[in-house]
Amino acid sequence: MHRFDCKSMLRVSSLNGDDGQRKISISLRHLDSHVPYYDVGMPPEAAAIIRDGVEWSTPVQLVGKRDELQLPSARALLKELEDDVDVLDIHPADGVQQLAFVMKKIIQPLRGKVVEIGTDATYGTNSKHLELYTVLGEHDNAGFPLSYCLLSTAESIDIGKRKAALEAWARKLRDTYGVIPVFVHVDKDMAEIGMIRSVWNAKIQLCLWHLKRAVRTRLDKRKLSTTPKVVQIPPNTRAEFWSRQHSLETKSLFPVLML
Repeated sequence: MHRFDCKSMLRVSSLNGDDGQRKISISLRHLDSHVPYYDVGMPPEAAAIIRDGVEWSTPVQLVGKRDELQLPSARALLKELEDDVDVLDIHPADGVQQLAFVMKKIIQPLRGKVVEIGTDATYGTNSKHLELYTVLGEHDNAGFPLSYCLLSTAESIDIGKRKAALEAWARKLRDTYGVIPVFVHVDKDMAEIGMIRSVWNAKIQLCLWHLKRAVRTRLDKRKLSTTPKVVQIPPNTRAEFWSRQHSLETKSLFPVLML
């Protein structure tokens, strides 16, 4: 190890305080900013790895953004990757924004072989209300990404808009790519469950974690909202009713009355 005339000093002292606790003080002095005692430079191999993956240090938006609008930008990017993906021809309803595609090098060899799939989506992760849905297929004890769907229904006023859009996507997977599962894993999202029931004759398996969470959340509510009961008393029975009511020890057992 190299030595330097840096006039350094390290002092450590320990004293018993008046309160019975031991106090330790450390004093360090170093007057010469010499080179490190050991090499802290980056190995050439590590520097080469960083140079080869420099795009990973660049914000994804700068790498993949093709347009100021989200869906046109995604569509343009998928166009550049047409050797790997197929964009589905779906015509959404007014106010619905939808862009779905499949991983064709994965889904085509698995045509008719996928018995079990899982569906899921991201919620609340996009500032412009765009959600990402996915279908994963199971084959030979391995999972494969089959298809993705970008969807936004924030500007639509149609009833059942999200379920209808998801059904159009699922029908394309069924009719064009032979995705006909026997089992479908899903969380408690009603639109996804409705899509599965409408398109596939499959057994729906709900996520156990979501079920436990829903029950736990419900049980954690200390005060559940209730709807007051309203009783209409015919005029000819009011006297009899009140005589019976006053015969009870408490009036709190009776519902709210509208006379």
